[in-house]
Amino acid sequence: MLIHREAAHLKLRWLNFGIGNFFDIIMRCSLKFPCLVQYFLLLGNSIFLHFRAISNKLKKVVSIRVVMCIKSSIC
Repeated sequence: MLIHREAAHLKLRWLNFGIGNFFDIIMRCSLKFPCLVQYFLLLGNSIFLHFRAISNKLKKVVSIRVVMCIKSSIC
């Protein structure tokens, strides 16, 4: 019975993350897959209409990544 509870806890553990971790994940993905993140950003505008704060933070993270790419390609 204890093993079953631990297994259930581990399965649900990935759901237990705060908004800061969400943006860490987005930042990591934007470093590896910038086009994919931009695609979901455009697609997500309709999803995030009710969550303006999340949408604005997501745009800020992606825009920082784009600026970093531009600066690194210029230098």
